[in-house]
Amino acid sequence: MHPNRVRFYSPTVLRVQNLRLRRVLTGLVLALALSGAAAGCGGPSAASVKATEAREEQTRSVEAQHEEAAKAKQEREEAEEAKASAKREAKEHREAAHRRHEAEARAQAPRTIPDESNQRLDVAEEELEGQGLHYKVVGGGVFGVVVKSHWTVCETRPSGGATVHGDTTIRLIVARTC
Repeated sequence: MHPNRVRFYSPTVLRVQNLRLRRVLTGLVLALALSGAAAGCGGPSAASVKATEAREEQTRSVEAQHEEAAKAKQEREEAEEAKASAKREAKEHREAAHRRHEAEARAQAPRTIPDESNQRLDVAEEELEGQGLHYKVVGGGVFGVVVKSHWTVCETRPSGGATVHGDTTIRLIVARTC
């Protein structure tokens, strides 16, 4: 690896390395303190204290660099995610506008009403929905139409075979028998 290159480590690797470094430094400080006590100095020398302080400062500097690098990486990732999110939203907006435009075009296109006379209501509704036509059920007795398959379409208004625009509502006149 090039000596001037900054290497990015995962937070877990950084924590493990940080713990190892602290253990080594603690061991060095204890070793220096014990060696000074064994030599009869009564404590660590000024040079060893300065060296320990320099190592601790270097450790803090390295930790700060790692934190800055991790923060910069996180900011880049957040910026990339925001950019991707904006692209997705723009694409969804374009697609929704395209679908609305197509639906409006289909609604305005002239269509021929199928002849639904003497069909069961549920079958007639499926055919009209399949063609994208709007309809309204008229009739159905006191309680209305409860079970659609029990009702028969007697008449459609406009009648079957007529040409209408897609936004026209077709009335299905129903009864139990026609």
